[in-house]
Amino acid sequence: MTPDEDWLSDRLSRIDEVLDTFLDIDAGLAEARLPGLQHALVDALEDVIDVESGLAAIVGGGARADRIDVRGAGSDLSRFASDIATAPPSERLAARSWLPLPELAQVGKIAELELQALQAARELEEMSKAHLDGDDFAIFTSALADQRGHAAQIIDALVAEAGRGATKVLDLTTAITRDPDLDHDRSYALDHALSRARTLEHNLGMLQTWMAGRSGERVKYWASKMWLREVCGYARLLDQSLTGALARCLNHTRHCVSDEAMRQALAGDVSHVMALDLVDKTCEVRDRRRAELVRSVADAVDAVVQAASQVVGADLSDVDLRGVPLEGLRWSSTTRWPPDWEAWVHRNSVSVGRDLYAIRAGKSDVDAVASAMA
Repeated sequence: MTPDEDWLSDRLSRIDEVLDTFLDIDAGLAEARLPGLQHALVDALEDVIDVESGLAAIVGGGARADRIDVRGAGSDLSRFASDIATAPPSERLAARSWLPLPELAQVGKIAELELQALQAARELEEMSKAHLDGDDFAIFTSALADQRGHAAQIIDALVAEAGRGATKVLDLTTAITRDPDLDHDRSYALDHALSRARTLEHNLGMLQTWMAGRSGERVKYWASKMWLREVCGYARLLDQSLTGALARCLNHTRHCVSDEAMRQALAGDVSHVMALDLVDKTCEVRDRRRAELVRSVADAVDAVVQAASQVVGADLSDVDLRGVPLEGLRWSSTTRWPPDWEAWVHRNSVSVGRDLYAIRAGKSDVDAVASAMA
């Protein structure tokens, strides 16, 4: 060796000794393996826990005794949505008296967030497998920024949903009693998902900062790859939390309706969503089927809300509107109203699109009837 090589070798040895003093390599490797071990633990638990009994305890009589298979299954609520969408306008308007529209809207929002989280988890896992070199670092850092932005959007949406209080829903003849435990269960699930979304966003931000301007440092590159695998674990935890929140929002909504057909449909969807992790160990297949089912739930909820909220072109001239909540109802110039209500509807509506109007919030049914009959 030349003197320079001897000097360099000596300095490298001393660096190794110093690093050994401060760094616990074994602990670092164990921590990097935690996300994979968590998935292995979930798989092992599936083999020894009686999930069906747990489902029965949660959703009561709506749970199925046999093992639930969600392969290709759509939302049970979609069949109910089809029925209400094809009902006459008078029946759809009457359904507004007992349909839990705010709760359904929340179910739809959480379903959309779950789809976003599932896509983010898949994209991060693909990023963790990619080989980066040269200009790819800039692309990688930009992709991390996009993922952080998506996480921030999920946080904002969850903050809004977690802040929504229970809405009183009354049938014309039956007051539906709310179970405080259901409200607490739903609120806890939303707060849990919010906490995990914040953890994901925080770690994406730290990783993004770590990667910025370090494209030439291979040690930093490999450290970032290990960190990204840990971030993938956080993304999966958020995905799982939102799945649980969706099931609890569905279960909460089920207890807000008196219509038996809708209650059964919601109970079926609770069972389907909670059984998502019981089939197909292959992550790719499971993700695809989860996305299909959650999308089906979101579409079914949207169909129910739209059916109960749209009377564009409908003839309502002979419909008794007394006692029907009209806030948010959308109509057009071709909608025909009862003569006593027409002036009130026009006075209390705003334009929301081309030849599309919505009845404003803020008027009680009693005030509406009094105004209409004046």
